[in-house]
Amino acid sequence: MRRLIIILALAFTAISCHQNEPLHVCAHFTVTTASAGTKGFQDDDSKIDKLDLLVFRDSDGRLEARASGDGSSPLEVTVSRGRKMNWYIVANAPDGRIPFCTRESEFLETAILLEDGFVMHSQGKTTFMESGSVITAAMSRYVCKVGIGRISIQWGDALPCRLETAALMNVQGSSPVSGIPADLPLRYNCGAIDTSLDGLLSASPGIEIESSSPVNIGLSFWCMPNPSEGNSYGLPWQPRRTRIALCIHAYGQDNWYPIDLPAMEGNRFYCVDDIVIKGPGASAPDTLPVRVTSTFTVRVLDWAEEDAPAVF
Repeated sequence: MRRLIIILALAFTAISCHQNEPLHVCAHFTVTTASAGTKGFQDDDSKIDKLDLLVFRDSDGRLEARASGDGSSPLEVTVSRGRKMNWYIVANAPDGRIPFCTRESEFLETAILLEDGFVMHSQGKTTFMESGSVITAAMSRYVCKVGIGRISIQWGDALPCRLETAALMNVQGSSPVSGIPADLPLRYNCGAIDTSLDGLLSASPGIEIESSSPVNIGLSFWCMPNPSEGNSYGLPWQPRRTRIALCIHAYGQDNWYPIDLPAMEGNRFYCVDDIVIKGPGASAPDTLPVRVTSTFTVRVLDWAEEDAPAVF
């Protein structure tokens, strides 16, 4: 009987010590671009019409909580008090893109596709101690933006000529849901131009260039970040930098000029400007010209900085 009394007393003491400390707390998540709207490459690239929040335990990777919303109000979840959590917010993902999963490792196997549009993300680690905790998440786009600015032709008597085509080559077509650039199998424009994503990866402006004065091209393309720093050309194809290919029609033939971009990160604006064509180009879009016949500048900006100084 004495042993039973001691056990009951210990149990009562343990309950008393924690009766004022809740096992779970309520957490609120807000995003910095929480305005409802539509998504797509022709719409406002900062609007949000859907949010998915997933919270996983840092200790074992198990799903702790999940919530969805339209961005017009904070997301609210109930999580364990005093435990470190890894949280992820994905905005504007198409229905079904973020699968139901019970572990963080499963979630991190998800890929966001270029054709999904302006999908955004944010993530962090937090230990929630009090109800009403507020986390403000700054959203970043998975995609990169590439702009083409001024071009001038300083190639003997090749004028007048025509800018026939501009395209992105060696393009990553997807990104890990973590937003960390990776070499994934879905690619576009590897060697030849695929017009299935025309407008995102290529354009045929047909701009007539009459003189050697700079002409503002004003084109923008979008792609997933490509971490490769390889500089190979042609076949056999292997991971390499994303590059711009410009086609100038002069002397009755097409001349292609490649412009290599640096290793790319998401939510960046790659501004290519002051392009000068000085001689004949290559015969195909992903072929190295025999001679160096063009110069250019590449600036890497935060997406929000794209309005200075060149606007595309």
